[in-house]
Amino acid sequence: QQQQFVATVDAASGKEFDSTAVQIMRVTHGQIFPAIAKIRASTRNTLVRQLADLANDTVLDHITVLEKTGLVNHDQVNYQQTNPPKLPSEQVTPPVPQQGAPMVVLTPRPDLDVQTAAPTAGPTPDPSPSSK
Repeated sequence: QQQQFVATVDAASGKEFDSTAVQIMRVTHGQIFPAIAKIRASTRNTLVRQLADLANDTVLDHITVLEKTGLVNHDQVNYQQTNPPKLPSEQVTPPVPQQGAPMVVLTPRPDLDVQTAAPTAGPTPDPSPSSK
């Protein structure tokens, strides 16, 4: 799937390259965002919770930056995020775990002190040029 993303962006140039890259990244970040929330909400493992918090903050920051480019087509993003992928499930990122696959329990390293903080939003550009 990611190789196809790279091939799609490589086939474009100039403004088309920019808008294609931003669109792909915004869709994929929007697709992984609820998966992170689901993982965070369904575990009591403190290390996994810390990692999910950090991943959530990072993905939200990336989404915010992508949207500030003004190149995101929100209708297309919503369509792609709410419709099932056209790829077989074994090719979708992340792959679905196999039935009966062993579970690994992670424990925090004592020397690892993960500090997470929500990203701060910058100023939002005024989309209407007539209001100036």
